[in-house]
Amino acid sequence: MRESTYTLLTQTDPGELFILRNAGNMVPPYGSMQGGSTATIEYAMAVLKVPRIIVCGHTHCAVMKALLNPWAVSDLPAFRE
Repeated sequence: MRESTYTLLTQTDPGELFILRNAGNMVPPYGSMQGGSTATIEYAMAVLKVPRIIVCGHTHCAVMKALLNPWAVSDLPAFRE
């Protein structure tokens, strides 16, 4: 079984991390929108009692570039929100 990048970076075993992956690690403010990211974080904190949330990113992230250049994603309404 191949280890994920997350377990290699954090020196953890499979199953020790609760991982949510989405475009740009963007999560709307709590209560502003119901969706998969919001529900996942709510479940992790309320049910699983996850003590810490760590947001990881990478260089040359297209989502971060889009935030800096909103005109580049003007035809993607869900992405803009």
